[in-house]
This record gives sequence, C-alpha cells and structure tokens, in this order.
Amino acid sequence: MRIRATLVAGSRGGKPTRAVLLGTVIAAGALTVYGLVRYPALRASADAEAAGAALAAMLAIDAVLALTLLRGTTPQDGRARRLGVIGGIVVGLAWFAVLGPGPLKAWVVVPLLIALGCPAVVAAVTARGSAAPTAAAVWTGVGGGLVVFVGWATATYLRAGRPYDAQLVRDFHRSGAHDLATYAIAGNLESAVGLLVGIPIVCLALGSLARLATAGDLGRTLSAHRAAPRR
Repeated sequence: MRIRATLVAGSRGGKPTRAVLLGTVIAAGALTVYGLVRYPALRASADAEAAGAALAAMLAIDAVLALTLLRGTTPQDGRARRLGVIGGIVVGLAWFAVLGPGPLKAWVVVPLLIALGCPAVVAAVTARGSAAPTAAAVWTGVGGGLVVFVGWATATYLRAGRPYDAQLVRDFHRSGAHDLATYAIAGNLESAVGLLVGIPIVCLALGSLARLATAGDLGRTLSAHRAAPRR
C-alpha cells in the first residue's frame, strides 16, 4: 500500500536525496562490472555466486527504497532525509577508517565509536517526527553501506588488492589460486559486500533503539517485558 501510494503521488519530495542515492547505487554496480571485466578470474572464485547474489539483491533493495519509500513533503521528512544522508557519509567514512590499513589503526576505537554512535544520534535528533527517526536510520545505513562499498572497491582496484600481508600470502598458496592480485581483490570485494549488507542492519537497529529511548518507550517496553507472566 505504501509503495502504491508513493508511485501515484503527485509530489513525493526528496528528489535531490533520491538522485544521490540512485547515483551511488549505479556507481556501485558500475564498479562491480568493471571488476568482473578487468579481472575475469573473479567469476571463478569459490564464493563468487553467493557474493554476487547478495550484492545484486542489496543494490536492488537500495534502489527500490530510494524510488518508493524516500518520500514526504513535511519539514520532518526533509530533515530526516538530510540528516540521513549526512549520517550515511559519516558512517561510511568511519567504517572505512576502521577497516582500512594505515596509521589510523592505532586509533581504531574513535572511528568505531563514530560508526556505531552516528545512527543513534541521527535518530535521536529527528525523534520529534513519527516516522522520521526510523527513516533517518534507514537512510544513514543505506548511505553508509554504499559509501563503504564504493570507496572500498575503488581503493581495491587502484591498489590491486594491496597490501599483501603475510597471512594473505599464506592463504593464497593454500587456496591453489594462480593470481595473487585477483585473490586479494576477491577477498576485499567479499568484505565490501558484507559491509553493504550489514551496515544498514546495524544502523536501523541502533537507530530504532535510540528512537525508543528518546521517546521514553524503551523503559516501558523493558518494564512490560519484566512484568509479563512467565510460563
């Protein structure tokens, strides 16, 4: 019903946000196609089918969400969209700093706290609208997952999967693969797909908890659970 109402609505709102998210989805798909063309052996990797199916499904879900549920013309809806996109960029960059190599590894707790705290903060800030906090958490997760995937895939291609640490080299020799670069790229892309799927789930969960806590519903929910008769 919500999708049908959105499709027939005269003014859905959120055109700039929708364009940004759809453009990022297209970029993620283009990077995937580039990798398969540039490194044909990726198609023969052991987990290629599962990773490809998960990637295709998630990109399709993100596109459908942007086309159908990214709507609303009230000030709360617009604010949720803006904060969701900003939060998605922050979350994506934070996860990239957490997982990427480099000197930031010594301070990994800082970007990790940002990545986990940002969706809760965004949802809490937008908690004055009925559906706005949940929408903001959704867009934070979708945007964060897309930012991480596009950034991770781009960096992987530019560096040909480097750096090749000792554990990666040992795994490569045990795998029987013939090309270290392709093996490393396949592993990085599988991690990127996992983040593309996992980040929206984490953001939605944390945002929902923040919404309940801000609205005062979390305590009532826990109290009701404790008071429920046990069998």
